[in-house]
Amino acid sequence: MKKYAISDKAGKKEALEGIAILAHKNKLNENVIRIYVSLFSSNGEYKEAIKVLESLNKESPASALLLQECMLKDRIHHHDLACYKKALSIAENKGVRNTDHLIVLYFSGDKRFNEEKEKYLSHNSNDSIISIFDKERDAVLKEIYPN
Repeated sequence: MKKYAISDKAGKKEALEGIAILAHKNKLNENVIRIYVSLFSSNGEYKEAIKVLESLNKESPASALLLQECMLKDRIHHHDLACYKKALSIAENKGVRNTDHLIVLYFSGDKRFNEEKEKYLSHNSNDSIISIFDKERDAVLKEIYPN
């Protein structure tokens, strides 16, 4: 990651190839995958990021990575409700009730969003992430993926 950040265009390409190899060797490591995908996203290469996530999520779906895929699709104006529903199903089957869960409910338009947000706030009243839900969907997406 550091090499990518400080490199010129040719160096960035080489660093990205190295991270791609690392990501393919560590397909189950969400942190490695997030780093790899974030490099594409930070350059506005959302379709490339989506390709990586779609491939990995077909093999081994994880709710956090599915959420990232869904949001990137939304960012390029391809709302995929089935993607959000799948992410929600996986999260709920694992008993996950975190901010990612709230984000899935928010972006999918799930009617349980407000109730779940209140439950979350009752246990996490100092969590500043909640303020994103005061914004329109597109504004949130552009804040997360600005390019």
